[in-house]
Amino acid sequence: MERLTDRQKRVLEAVISEYTRSAQPVGSRTLSRRYLRLSPATLRSALSDLEEMGLLSQPHTSAGRVPTEPAYRMYIDVMLEVHPLAPREQDRIRADFESELQGGRDLMKRTSHLLSAFCNQVGLVVAPRLDEAGLRHIELVRVGHRRVMAVIISDRPLVQHRLVESETDATQADLDQMSRTLNEILSGLNLRQVRARIEEEMRSDKANYDRMLAAALRLGREAMAGVPESDLYVEEPVRILDQPEFLDLERMRSLLRAFEEKSRILRLLDAMMQAEGVSVVIGSELAAAGMSGCSLIAARYTTGPRATGSLGVIGPTRMNYARVIPVVDYVAKLVSEYLN
Repeated sequence: MERLTDRQKRVLEAVISEYTRSAQPVGSRTLSRRYLRLSPATLRSALSDLEEMGLLSQPHTSAGRVPTEPAYRMYIDVMLEVHPLAPREQDRIRADFESELQGGRDLMKRTSHLLSAFCNQVGLVVAPRLDEAGLRHIELVRVGHRRVMAVIISDRPLVQHRLVESETDATQADLDQMSRTLNEILSGLNLRQVRARIEEEMRSDKANYDRMLAAALRLGREAMAGVPESDLYVEEPVRILDQPEFLDLERMRSLLRAFEEKSRILRLLDAMMQAEGVSVVIGSELAAAGMSGCSLIAARYTTGPRATGSLGVIGPTRMNYARVIPVVDYVAKLVSEYLN
């Protein structure tokens, strides 16, 4: 950055702005007409210098220039001025966020939709990790012949519902007794410990002769087996395919595989949970996840002093960072506020 003159900085910023808008290589005449009161000859010289520095590239000889990954990294880290959202826009997002919330799972879906709509990118939300959540209560509810709904309440602000099948057609009175038994054995343990305790209890002598206890433990094991350690909510992954960067069939397939597998994106978002504020990962930094040519903008949300989950958006590297970063930041604060 220190090597750039003021003129070169202004030219680079103008190229990034125009390329963000048009997705087309940017020429000197466009810059002169729309952004800078400099002659095309002066601009051509500045563009050439920036290309030599590795900050611009030229798809072919007669084309204009496009920003390189180092240019975006410099722009995001040094040049970009991010301003908080205007109060009117904050009110719009808050109103949308607060509408139609119907419990924890809906919160995650609603948030990913909100990010997608306001950023015009693919919205992502990682639900709170449940493997370390403490179990407060488990309730077994009869919903049909040999069908039981297990309602799992943890110390995280999410309620899990799991439909399990009973070996016998237990009455609700039986299920109430099983719920009391499970709560006596498991309450206060985290969900990882719960799974281990159930297996331990199933091997005990008491479970061999106490049929009610054995039935309760079997239902508890099935219910806990269905609780994921972490859920990733992805809103409208096909939205990114509307961008001209992803018209190439192989790149399109790679991206869709990444969204389908989810584990790659989860690992990235988990790594970003340790950072304060908004983090931006771009280009080749995402290549291992099958998302080269993309950027991931993410922030964590919290309950109390600790990070609970993360949220953000994925879009082309040519995205409007000045717009997206404050939206992601504000939505993370809204989710933290709601969960607390």
